Amino acid sequence: MKIAECAESTLGAVIKEKNFHDIFSKHHESSVRSQYTQALPGCLDDFNAGMTTLEKLMREHIEGKRLSLLTSQP
Repeated sequence: MKIAECAESTLGAVIKEKNFHDIFSKHHESSVRSQYTQALPGCLDDFNAGMTTLEKLMREHIEGKRLSLLTSQP
């Protein structure tokens, strides 16, 4: 469940970035376009943090499965 929640959150960061891009990046006013540039680092940080956490959770899950297979063998 933790992996699914983390994946959903990380995907949310990607969707947020795309929405900011679609709304702000092609606007005719430069002050509005700059809102995308200002929001981009935060979106990227959220995505990278999510991917790091997701990798950690997946490695822990795989290791737990591997260990349970090793301990369950006669």
